Amino acid sequence: MTDSPRPPVSIWIGCLAFFAAIAVEFAGTLWCFWLATDDYVNSSFLTSWIGEVDVLFQVLLVTALAIVVVLVGASSGIAGFYGLKGYRWARVAGVIAFGVSALALFGSYITWSAIGFTLIGMVCYWLPPSIRYFAAWELLRYPPPTPAPVIPAVEYGPLPKYREVDAQSE
Repeated sequence: MTDSPRPPVSIWIGCLAFFAAIAVEFAGTLWCFWLATDDYVNSSFLTSWIGEVDVLFQVLLVTALAIVVVLVGASSGIAGFYGLKGYRWARVAGVIAFGVSALALFGSYITWSAIGFTLIGMVCYWLPPSIRYFAAWELLRYPPPTPAPVIPAVEYGPLPKYREVDAQSE
């Protein structure tokens, strides 16, 4: 749209913070997987809490770490993308992404920084310039309804043009 509002700096910072959370979570989990090739038990906090287990349970723990990456990535990606597009509900999605990012505690110290990035993104979306940006998009997407035109006096019965036809036919 040509008249679309320009995102303020707080929106850009929030969006970039959410996308940085995705990158950090992904990189930290890849680091956990790399460490697991040599020392599985100490590769992540999740595996170190549980300790030595059989191979099937190790696969389940690795799958759990992969699911954490998907959850943190999806929630942060949704909040970041739709916040940049001006959807007001992205602020709530940012709060949810911050809550979901607590799952990063199962990874490594690297994945913990995803919590900080989602916190930055969430706070940026609740700043006054961001709220004005979301309100401007809301007004652009859903303009207020135009008032109904004022109707002059209503005539009941046959209209004047039909009265002339009735008078001539009699």
